[in-house]
Amino acid sequence: MTERITPRQFSEAAGVEDWRALFSGVCAHFRTGSFAVGVALVDAIGSLADATDHHPDVDLRYSGVTVRLRTHEVEGLSERDVELARRISEAACQLGVPADPSAVQDVQIAIDALVGPEVIPFWRAVLGGCRAGVIRPFEQIPASLTSAPAHRHRRLKPLTRSQRGPCSTGSPTVPSPRIRPMPYGAATRWRATALLTARALAAVAALCLGLAACGGAGGTNDAVRVRDFRVIEVGKTRLQIAADGRSAILQVETNPPTVCAIAYGRTVSLGSIADDPNMGGTAISRHVVILAGLTPGTTYRFRLTATDAQGGVFQTPKLTTFTTPRQSATSGPDIAIGAQIIAVSSQWSDAYRAAHAVDGKLSTEWASAGDGDRAFITIDLGRQRKITGIAFISREMSDGSAITRTFAVVVDGRRRVGPFPAGNELNPHVVPVSFTGRFLRFEVVQSTGGNTGATEIQVFSRS
Repeated sequence: MTERITPRQFSEAAGVEDWRALFSGVCAHFRTGSFAVGVALVDAIGSLADATDHHPDVDLRYSGVTVRLRTHEVEGLSERDVELARRISEAACQLGVPADPSAVQDVQIAIDALVGPEVIPFWRAVLGGCRAGVIRPFEQIPASLTSAPAHRHRRLKPLTRSQRGPCSTGSPTVPSPRIRPMPYGAATRWRATALLTARALAAVAALCLGLAACGGAGGTNDAVRVRDFRVIEVGKTRLQIAADGRSAILQVETNPPTVCAIAYGRTVSLGSIADDPNMGGTAISRHVVILAGLTPGTTYRFRLTATDAQGGVFQTPKLTTFTTPRQSATSGPDIAIGAQIIAVSSQWSDAYRAAHAVDGKLSTEWASAGDGDRAFITIDLGRQRKITGIAFISREMSDGSAITRTFAVVVDGRRRVGPFPAGNELNPHVVPVSFTGRFLRFEVVQSTGGNTGATEIQVFSRS
């Protein structure tokens, strides 16, 4: 007989670091980067599901695959979920597909109203006749409210850098989200970790409306009064553009605390939105936002929009522009992205595996298991390439450890070049070089010790 286990028991099991226990079961998101790779992963998951006679819910999108597991016969989790989660993670690893636990989210909302009897008819209509104060199991929610299987509970607060990674002063485990046990498959009161009042909910809606107006020239909305962002802005907003022109960091402080987002893009329609992950669904005063995916030598426009706890919406009245620096003539395209990892000194865990150093993402990183100045990683470029530039973007801990100061590169096991200064996320510090090679071993020469590693390794070539 299959026995039910708790979310904590699942999270404490080995080999499930990619997964997060949520109200609807356990969930993992794998960033495939293309539809074809996603199909390959789904095909592998299908084979595993048939082999174990345990079938997960799978959501395939162009950029990734989301997988949800639960055991229906126990109306919760079981060891069958643990075993299948491990196998799915192994299959993703074999395909070179990284997991992104920060992308797993549930949205959980509770509505509080001072005029309950007056609004009950509205919610009965929205929820398809369900009694006020009670929510049906997800599968029974009217189809008009869901266009695809979706998470419906609170968004997990992204971990800070010190929480995300291995700490050089100890061996902390990454904290699992706090879960309030609820009976699966039964009508249950919809509780929220942070109760949103009707006023706070209106603030969230107002922010959405404000962002919807970002692409227009006027930046106004008939339903919401949008005030000048300068009313809440403290000091001057600072924008720092990375030397390679691929990212930028915007820092802004607001008083009162706000939920703030930045819409940016190449045209007045903008198209991309970024916010400070430290908000975690609540208002904060100091916002540090990374604008990723920029193109060197390109002009961008952006606008800030914020909402406070009273539902007030604030927005910069005009689009601000900035231009990223042109890529160095010695650099060329980054050919390290997707390179094969041949050897690595160590890796803290699968969540900090070596492949993260060559996935082209600043949101992931490789961390060694305390190698300090002895850390190294060797990559295979596939064939001999004319190398014109290299960069080692160091990871770092909030306590000042794990920072690589200088690095060297061993080319094809024979020639050693360097040491060179390492970079960081804001300034990758691309080093102009001139040599030909296929196998490159990046070695940490000088560091602040601890779990050294790289957010990204970059290799540039014109051939």
